[in-house]
Amino acid sequence: MRKIVILSLFVLILAIGNAAALEISIDVEDSFIIGDEIFFEYEITSDTVLDISYLSGIDCPDAPIIRDDPVNVKLESGAPYKNSHLGFSVNEFMEPQECHAFVEIVSPMGLIITENFSVNTPPSFVFDIKLDKKVFMQGEEVNIDFESNISGVEIFAVLKLPDDSTKELNLPQSIKAEQIGTYTLDVTASKTGYRKSRVSEQFGIIEKEPTFESEYLDASPAGFKIYKVIIILICVFVILLILVIYLLHRRKRMDVQTDKI
Repeated sequence: MRKIVILSLFVLILAIGNAAALEISIDVEDSFIIGDEIFFEYEITSDTVLDISYLSGIDCPDAPIIRDDPVNVKLESGAPYKNSHLGFSVNEFMEPQECHAFVEIVSPMGLIITENFSVNTPPSFVFDIKLDKKVFMQGEEVNIDFESNISGVEIFAVLKLPDDSTKELNLPQSIKAEQIGTYTLDVTASKTGYRKSRVSEQFGIIEKEPTFESEYLDASPAGFKIYKVIIILICVFVILLILVIYLLHRRKRMDVQTDKI
């Protein structure tokens, strides 16, 4: 259904010394949905010959104001001046909102005529991916979860591995990442009546830091026993060395005392 607003204005035009009656009408749809071009038509009528300057436009809270450059028109008495204004196309990323079409007379007087309409698009919702951290050790468990301000969200998640292979995940999910490199998680969340939400997150897998056991000995029981034997032998060697030094030092002191006697 289209809206038509007609406003008759009796304006005292001091510059020309007489009164003129302006009639302005705006013809716009009640609402627009995704894929629609926001468009309206308008008419300006005067009961006398009158030179005016005007502009038209669309004002939405979550979109830039779309307005034409000022137009200079000579109105003939009783002859409607007709024109139209083409705004923008409604897309899926626009929030639902209330807007208005307007015609603004800038000369010889200043006034604005408006007509409201609505943009009916699905509302958005909050959706984020939750990770414990962004960098993990090779073989460490990676817990992937999500949070949203609405329930019943359908989730499609794809994980891209460092070798460019992909794997579908069922969030929340834990994985053990063995490949070293950068992982990219792309998630699409949807629910009937809401706009789809798309989120991407990255995390990295790095190599484990080398340890004494992993570099010089294996982690098997036999390797661990060898490691213990080596430590014990080193300790025994140090103790014997200290004992030998002590005995030599004591013998030297005894020899010095004997010489004095």
